[in-house]
Amino acid sequence: MATQEDIDRITGLAEGTEDVARLKAYRQELLDIAASMATVVARSSDSGVQQQASELRDSAQYAAEELLARTQQLEIDQLDPDYEKRKAQRAEYEQMEQARQAEEAKQGMAQLQGLLGGLGGGGGGQGQGGGGLGGLLGGLFGGGGGGGQAAPGQAPAGTPGAESPPVPPPQPPPSPTPEPPPLPVPTPGGGADAGLAPCKSCGAQVKVGAKFCPECGTQNPTVNACASCGQALDGSPKFCPNCGAPTPA
Repeated sequence: MATQEDIDRITGLAEGTEDVARLKAYRQELLDIAASMATVVARSSDSGVQQQASELRDSAQYAAEELLARTQQLEIDQLDPDYEKRKAQRAEYEQMEQARQAEEAKQGMAQLQGLLGGLGGGGGGQGQGGGGLGGLLGGLFGGGGGGGQAAPGQAPAGTPGAESPPVPPPQPPPSPTPEPPPLPVPTPGGGADAGLAPCKSCGAQVKVGAKFCPECGTQNPTVNACASCGQALDGSPKFCPNCGAPTPA
């Protein structure tokens, strides 16, 4: 029973030649493999064998079809009188392309070796600028040409320590302290007379804000008010602003 390796071997041999007769022979081998695998599929009762044989049959048929198309194209190309010339040019181009790719690979390897050498090589004593890993890191972190030691107490330029400390945000002004309420003004009697005022009519001590004097019955005895309508008066007006009645001098 043929295998996939047999199919790959035949296709590999066909890729290395442009002999039409040999290509036709390789194609016939692939067709024979496809036919034998079709017979295995028809006669076997094992599903696993049938599946494997079907895959090999399809692979061999596909390779044979590709080989047929290539053979037909070669037959057409070989009718051209300049076929051999173009074949030689194509081969020369393929060689040049392979050489170019090899040169690019060589240059890339040389650059990689140079980079690794720069990383691993030391460069001078402590505090001196030089190649190697120190120079590379100096270039990455903003160092200049020479890499001398930093001055005492001063962080090297480009290092995290050289950054300025963050400025704290301004604090809000303190809230003003509320003033205590004014103390009540004591009456001339002081002590037990606090919160009392003389009645404007009879002079009796009356509680401030009382509506009537308990002695003479005067309305709003502690407030300068109109005697006619009771409107509170500011200052010493001659007439009441509410009813127009004259006020006592």
